Amino acid sequence: GDYAGAKVALSSSRGSDATSLYYLGRIAVIEARPQDAVGLLERAIKADSRRSAYHEWLGVALGLQARESGRFRQAMLASRAKAEFERAVALDPRNVGAREGLVQFYSIAPGIAGGSMRRAREQAAEIARISPLRGRIASGMIHEREKDFASAEREYLAAASIAPDSAAPLLALGGLYQVMERW
Repeated sequence: GDYAGAKVALSSSRGSDATSLYYLGRIAVIEARPQDAVGLLERAIKADSRRSAYHEWLGVALGLQARESGRFRQAMLASRAKAEFERAVALDPRNVGAREGLVQFYSIAPGIAGGSMRRAREQAAEIARISPLRGRIASGMIHEREKDFASAEREYLAAASIAPDSAAPLLALGGLYQVMERW
C-alpha cells in the first residue's frame, strides 16, 4: 500500500526494466492515471512481450482511458483493450483477470463493435473452470447487464457460498442491490 515508496524504489533501482515498468504501470492504474499507465505498460511490453500480466494490465489501463474519452476514441481504445486481453489469454489461458476483461468488453460493447453476450458467457464459463468463485461473479455481471437481476442475485449468492470469507461476491451483491434499489 505504500505506492509513493514503491514508486521511488522502482524508479531509482532499475526504473527502465520490464518488471519495474510493469509495477509502475500498475501503480498508475491504482492511482487513476490511465494515460501514464498505458505509457509505462507499453514500455514494459516492448521490453518483454511474453508476459501475460503485462498485456492484461495494459488492457485494464486502456479500458480506464476509454471511459474518459469521446465516442470515437472510446471505440478505438476499447478495441485495443480487447486485443491486449486476448493476447494475455493467448499467453496464459488461466489468466482470469484477462478473461474478466474480455467479459467486460463483450458484455458492454455493441455488436457492431465486437460485443457479444454469447462470447461473454463463453469467457465466464472458462473463468468458472479456473475459479468457480470468479466464474460465478462474471456470470452475475453478465446477468446484471442483461437486466436479469434475479439470476444475477443467484450467481452472487452462489459465489458467496463458495467463499464465505471473500468480500468480492458481497460487494457485487451490494452493487446489484443498489441498482435494484433494495436498500
